Amino acid sequence: MTNETKHHEDKKPAPFKTLNGLALKNAAPDKIPSLVDGLLLQVGTSMLVAKPKTGKSSLAMQLAVSVAEGRDFLDKVTLCGDVLYLMLEGPIGVVQQNLKKLGYTEKRGTVHVVHEQMPYRGTEGLERLKKR
Repeated sequence: MTNETKHHEDKKPAPFKTLNGLALKNAAPDKIPSLVDGLLLQVGTSMLVAKPKTGKSSLAMQLAVSVAEGRDFLDKVTLCGDVLYLMLEGPIGVVQQNLKKLGYTEKRGTVHVVHEQMPYRGTEGLERLKKR
């Protein structure tokens, strides 16, 4: 057993810190910064989940173009900016046709597309994204 392993085993987990709900409510900001107003936070992680063939990719591409072009998305205001769109399966022609149909111009923001098979090890994929 190494010293590091022994040190880890001796360390007891810290208890969770609790916050008072009323104090949180009273200190709540009027508005939370959003990428899509009231729908998608500017900072954080969001997931688009549904059964296969229900339109997730089409919805995600519409969102990407709306953000890049600074257009409303589902009648909600977007924050304009660059987008990284990971296409980890399927033919690139689908993305090409969608960008064309959605009227993507790159006049305001850029949609950067990664069209590769995701590496088996997710950490390898993250490292490759960092090097981009």
